[in-house]
Amino acid sequence: MRLIFNILLFNLLWPLILFSQESSLEETSLQLIAQLNHENSTVRAWAKEQLMQILQTAIPLLLKEYPQLNYRGRREAVDLIAQNKTPETPDRLIACLQDSDYGVRNRAILALLDMVDSDPKILPKIKELKSPIPEVQASIQSFIQTYAYKKVEAELEQLISPSGGFGSYEGQFDGMKYLGADAIDPLMAIFASNDYQFVHIRLQQNDEARYKIRYLAGEAFPTFAPYMNGKKQDVLLLLKQVAFSVDRAESQLAEIAKTSLYFLGETHWLDREIEAWLDRIQENPFDAESCAELGLLYLRIRKEENGVKLLKRAVALAPNYAHAHYNLACAYACLGKVNEALDSLETAVSNGYDDVNWILKDGDLRILRNQPRFLKVVEHLQNKFAANPANIGGK
Repeated sequence: MRLIFNILLFNLLWPLILFSQESSLEETSLQLIAQLNHENSTVRAWAKEQLMQILQTAIPLLLKEYPQLNYRGRREAVDLIAQNKTPETPDRLIACLQDSDYGVRNRAILALLDMVDSDPKILPKIKELKSPIPEVQASIQSFIQTYAYKKVEAELEQLISPSGGFGSYEGQFDGMKYLGADAIDPLMAIFASNDYQFVHIRLQQNDEARYKIRYLAGEAFPTFAPYMNGKKQDVLLLLKQVAFSVDRAESQLAEIAKTSLYFLGETHWLDREIEAWLDRIQENPFDAESCAELGLLYLRIRKEENGVKLLKRAVALAPNYAHAHYNLACAYACLGKVNEALDSLETAVSNGYDDVNWILKDGDLRILRNQPRFLKVVEHLQNKFAANPANIGGK
């Protein structure tokens, strides 16, 4: 009770003391900065709140007093420095990464992660930091690693259409190549397990997005083959583990793993898969689903001519098979057959394919995007679902 009473009394009287006519703004700032050391978190929070109101005056004094603050004060100081948006702020926070206190370094990391995308100078500066203290060096590496994970997550999320569509197309991951070798560990971590802890909390709480990003991570490996260096064997081992998982829930991911293995030079796994599909079709020539699946597989490995043959067979057996018509449009477009692609796309839409957001995002259809017929299809779907966007998914 006595402690609570003292805190309440402090909160009532301290502003009167600080802001009396006898105290200058500079003196007030110094008194508040001293309170950042207080062992009571309520007092520290109150002092920080008051400093926020006079930040321009307080920051120079805070920087001067920083070395004399205890670890509690320095932690609070980092938050104040981060709130003072000036050209010098990133460098001041980078300096905090070498603080002896883990809490200070962690707060600096979080603040810098919010700034690094808008300031390309931050990451190179942090990569140049070296410390003889193992704990400090670990924090520096933690920032670099966390940023790489954050960027890979964000880049993969961008490949999902606003309505939830996702799939594969040639050159899909070219926009991520700037990450180079930094992408390998995040891609492996994301693809390895459904329990991966996303840096972006919103993704951690969205099971559907988590699955799609994991799927896309598996597809991305071949694009980063030139950057794998000594990690290629680890990537191949991971892909094989997923490819031959006994978990039926991961069957789609297993197919993606085999596709990536194919592009990384281990073609025999997918060759066996193709042989199995062909045997299935030979046993049941009227199986439209198997024809469509094998056609899509051929499309994934860029054998569009083979894909066209199987997809044409699928839609001949099942004329209302919307997804097969859509994938046939993609195959034709990849082959440069614009009119055939537009015919198949229009047929897909007339049979119910309505994910307009994915149609606009799908790189396989890029050759169609300036065609009047394509624009008419898009306009039709956008008008149809203006008040209720489609959420079917991609290929």
